[in-house]
Amino acid sequence: MATAIDAGVLNACGASFADTQDNSPASCFGNDYDQSLSAAHREGRPTDDIFYRFSLTANALVTLSHCATGLAYEGRDPDTYIHLLDASGNQIMSNDDDGPSCNNGRGSVRRYLVAGTYYVVSELYNPNSACNLTTTISTSAAPALSLTAQSTTLTAGSSTILTANGAEAYTWSPAIGLSATTGNSITATPARTTTYTVSATGQSLCVSAPVSVTIVVNTVALPPSDPAADLNRNWAQEISYDGNSTVISESKQFADALGRPIQAQVKNIAARQVLASQVIYNSGGQAALNTLPAPTNNQEFKFKEKFITAVGQPNQLYSAANFEGTNANNPSQVDASSPLGSYYSTQNALEPATPATYYPFSLAESYEGPIGGMKRAAGPGDAFRMGLGRESKSRELPILNELTHYLSLRPNFVPTGSGLSLAGQGLKSISIDADGKESIAFTDKEGLTLATCLSGAQYAGIQVQTAINSNPSNSADQPLYQDLHIPAAGPITVTLQGSGSVRIINLQTGEEITSASPATLLREPGFYRFLSLIDNQVVSYPARYGDFSYTYYDDARRPVASIAPKGVLLASNLVLNPGFEQDNADVQTVANWQTSGSADADFTQTYGGGYTGAYHGTHYAPSSGFSVYTYQVISNLPTGYYTLRAWVKGGANQQQMEARINGTVQAVNIPYTPGGGLGAWSMVEIPNLSVASGQCEIGFRSSGTAGQFIYYDQVEFTRQNAPLEFVTRNTYSGTGTLLATENTDEGRTDYVYAKDGRIRFSQSAQQRLDGRFSYSNYDQAGRVVESGEYTMATDRTQGKVFESEPSQVVTYEAENGTANPGFGNSWPGYSGMGFADNLTSPGTYAAVSVTVPAAGIYALEYRYAAAIANSTRTLSVYVNNVDVVQAAFPSTNGWSNWTTQTVYVALQAGSNTVRFQYDDGDTGWINLDYVRLKAPLSNSVLTLLEERVPFNGLDLGRCAQRNQVWYDQPFTDSQLGGRTQEFVLGAVSKTSNGTSTTWYSYDDQGRVTRLVQETPTLGVKTVEYTYDFTGNVREVAYQKGQPDAFYHHYQYDANQRLQAVATSPNGTTQTVQARYFYYLHGPLKRV
Repeated sequence: MATAIDAGVLNACGASFADTQDNSPASCFGNDYDQSLSAAHREGRPTDDIFYRFSLTANALVTLSHCATGLAYEGRDPDTYIHLLDASGNQIMSNDDDGPSCNNGRGSVRRYLVAGTYYVVSELYNPNSACNLTTTISTSAAPALSLTAQSTTLTAGSSTILTANGAEAYTWSPAIGLSATTGNSITATPARTTTYTVSATGQSLCVSAPVSVTIVVNTVALPPSDPAADLNRNWAQEISYDGNSTVISESKQFADALGRPIQAQVKNIAARQVLASQVIYNSGGQAALNTLPAPTNNQEFKFKEKFITAVGQPNQLYSAANFEGTNANNPSQVDASSPLGSYYSTQNALEPATPATYYPFSLAESYEGPIGGMKRAAGPGDAFRMGLGRESKSRELPILNELTHYLSLRPNFVPTGSGLSLAGQGLKSISIDADGKESIAFTDKEGLTLATCLSGAQYAGIQVQTAINSNPSNSADQPLYQDLHIPAAGPITVTLQGSGSVRIINLQTGEEITSASPATLLREPGFYRFLSLIDNQVVSYPARYGDFSYTYYDDARRPVASIAPKGVLLASNLVLNPGFEQDNADVQTVANWQTSGSADADFTQTYGGGYTGAYHGTHYAPSSGFSVYTYQVISNLPTGYYTLRAWVKGGANQQQMEARINGTVQAVNIPYTPGGGLGAWSMVEIPNLSVASGQCEIGFRSSGTAGQFIYYDQVEFTRQNAPLEFVTRNTYSGTGTLLATENTDEGRTDYVYAKDGRIRFSQSAQQRLDGRFSYSNYDQAGRVVESGEYTMATDRTQGKVFESEPSQVVTYEAENGTANPGFGNSWPGYSGMGFADNLTSPGTYAAVSVTVPAAGIYALEYRYAAAIANSTRTLSVYVNNVDVVQAAFPSTNGWSNWTTQTVYVALQAGSNTVRFQYDDGDTGWINLDYVRLKAPLSNSVLTLLEERVPFNGLDLGRCAQRNQVWYDQPFTDSQLGGRTQEFVLGAVSKTSNGTSTTWYSYDDQGRVTRLVQETPTLGVKTVEYTYDFTGNVREVAYQKGQPDAFYHHYQYDANQRLQAVATSPNGTTQTVQARYFYYLHGPLKRV
């Protein structure tokens, strides 16, 4: 070592020494230093090794390497060696490298060293050849640091993200305006132009040269801080803080003397601006105008006078006068000099990208009068201002006869008496959006939705009819006026029948006209009031409603059935334009109908009035004979039987209604009408039309001489006795639990509940076919601990079977039990061999023994006779010698008249004694025939309803798709790797679906902090969550600290809004993936 070559003094970062020794032409460098090598390595001619000495000025990561050139392969692999020694010559480490490099010789060592002196021994062994050996000693260079800024130019109060890369640890300065001073990605919110500097260290501990970036804060000055107590106003203030007592939100609400809100203010903490929004009331005291938010040019709260003003009125607050009266359809524009107008104008220097508008507010107009309600509402913006026809509208009107078809189907689901009508028993709510699209909902007096529909010219619609009367005291209780909805389907004809006169008011525009009655009037879509002025009238018109859906309720107000629009259509009249109202005019070419023959002889007209509406179909030629056929082809018909029906008037030589199916014609003659075209309508029909081809042609055929005619109206083609389709049915228990649902797509699903109302078992239609059912098991606290699917055995006597209700009915004859005084058979009509007789005095009784497979509540049906007329008798019921209930026996008015009643009793598993006994307080005088009990099968799921884990009567071998849940207790499973589950009391601590298992850990707020999940192939993986004080997720770490780690980092601004999302492979070096920018007034600007 004394002859070591001096490599010099090396500094800790970026120093290097290199030396080459030439052994040519002598043999290559030998292996003298390490005598511990094997004999094979030590053979050959020894030569001197090369020693180097170097010193470090500071701790450093040192790399030692050498490589040989000029080697000649002579049957042996070359070997290189490099040794690192301390100052005393003790070996610290070495490296023995074989392989091709620098012509098949290389060696390297890398090690952190403290300041001091060290030696390097470099050697090479190879068969005789000439070579050169180059040795290099170097310290690691400082990291190559880079710095990027999300934005280098900001407006006051906004933020940017600074990101550094290329090193291991980062330090930022100055700290002012920074979210943190360490880490590779931080948020800077400088109050003024600031230069930020970052320095970093790499793995070698070398410190990089600092890198800087200047963030320019533009010249838009922050608003003044001008707070006011506003003690002359009513207000309420709300402030929220984080865990460091820093304000994270603050707002103030101002109200007038009536307590109505007038101005709301909120702080944009990030921008250091207070935003305000204002409410303006109409002349009736209703809130009508709501502004968008806009800055008040103040950092603190202070009521903003004249926040919104009108053009030409800069010194007074915007008021009802600016949007009512002559301004109703053209509200005053907002003045650009007001705070609101300035922000939403081209003068906005704070947020130039904010859309400019003269109408930065929403506006609602109410109906006048006591009924009130919203007449129309307009949104913010020039394109949606009030008066442009893009307003949304709504109105609630009484139900008239629109639900006649709804009621015709109701008996299919709910017992319905005759003559039931919904007219005046509910509301029709019409909603119209900004595009003019209408949706209608019909509700009863309790607010339950009975039906919904749409409107449009494509629908045949229904004929709506109502009566009005100028006499408020009329015997028919007809109203003085009626509000009506003309759907958005083009103008339609309204028919007035009766005498007198009517005033018609357009509720949207206020336009009024007066009309005598009878009359036909063309009305545009909208809302109208028909007011009877003299006498009484009937008002009718076609309402083009369609795509109805129906919902039906039982007496407990539970939905028992619903019909989808397709189902309603199939159950409705299938004729298009059945009442000939669609064209709203006398026309030759009738919508949806075709003609053959004398084309000019069929048309629609109003002469004589339609059967229900204004128009009817007509065959007629005033000056020549005619022969004409008017028809319609109805397609896509389900196979089945149909009825064709119409209302007609006849006065031609040949006149008939007909149906053509596969070329076969069935027809019915139209009868002659006394009184001609002004005579009464008659109904004709062709029932039992068998359709198998999916199509039927219906029509009216006539021929006659000049002046003859037929009229036809309200043509119906409906299915006969066909089950309703596209129906969803619900079945309930007496306690209101849902026992079953059934619909067209999924079939029937049955549900079985425990006494506490929790679902224990269910079976769908497919499961029923497959012999399976679903189950849910609960713990003692009523929490689900397992759910899955059970496969029943082919032999249903094995395992468990699904039953939604007890399937075994067992009758216990009274004469097979015990009785006092005894049994009889003198009265006919009894079951079995007799009955318990003469339970007519205290102490008499009849008892039977019943057996059930499981404890539970059972329905006990008893059959009896009670001859004392007009009297309900009673007996006490004992179960296992305990008096449990008093049974009632309504009179049967004779000892030969038998009937049944039911009581519910709790029975224990196995045998139970049930005794009917005449006690004090009972009235007796009963003959008891039998007791009947409905019980489940012995292996029915009904016997398991009240089981709670750890008890489980299901065979686990038949359970599949098991989803298990564990609560409360932390686990020590090996998959947790020693991690402790925290705060799991009362929470889910572990779940498993048979394939993957997940363990959970929480913080003291109940938020998930760690998930450990084991899945096939992937093995055990972790996900960890970090939150701030307000509950925002700050970091989601996948496999934290592992080689396959991946992180998501979330940054928030001072308003607690998401500002940036970054990803990282190590939790330190972050790459920003998304940034979020917000308008000053709050909404997201861009991502």
